[in-house]
Amino acid sequence: MLKKSSALVLIIGVMAAVFFGLVSVLFASLAGERLIILLALPAAILVLGLFIYDRYLLLFFLIILFRSAMDPFLNATMLGSFGLGAVLNALVIIIAVIAILKQREAALKLVSQTWLLFC
Repeated sequence: MLKKSSALVLIIGVMAAVFFGLVSVLFASLAGERLIILLALPAAILVLGLFIYDRYLLLFFLIILFRSAMDPFLNATMLGSFGLGAVLNALVIIIAVIAILKQREAALKLVSQTWLLFC
C-alpha cells in the first residue's frame, strides 16, 4: 500500500503529465507546418533556466553575444507579431532593471556622468 505522501506525489505526477501532454498537443497544432516553432518552447525553457541560475552575467553575455546570430531562427519562431526574439528583448530589459535596482547609486552616477554632457 502506498503512503499518503507517495500517493500525493503520484497524483501530482499524473496530473502534470496529462497537463503537459495537452499543452504539447495544443502547441504542436498551433505551430502547424513550421517545425522550427516547436524548438521555441525548449529554447525558452533553457533561457529561463539560465536566468534562474545566474541572473546577470552568464545570460546577459550570452544574449548580447549571440542575439544577432540567432536572428534567422528567432524570426522563424514568430507567431503573429510575437516570437522568441521578443522574449529575449524583454529579458534583457528585465536584467537591466534588476541590475539598476540592486546598484542604484552607482547606476545613477554613471547615467548622470554620461548624459550630463548633453544637458
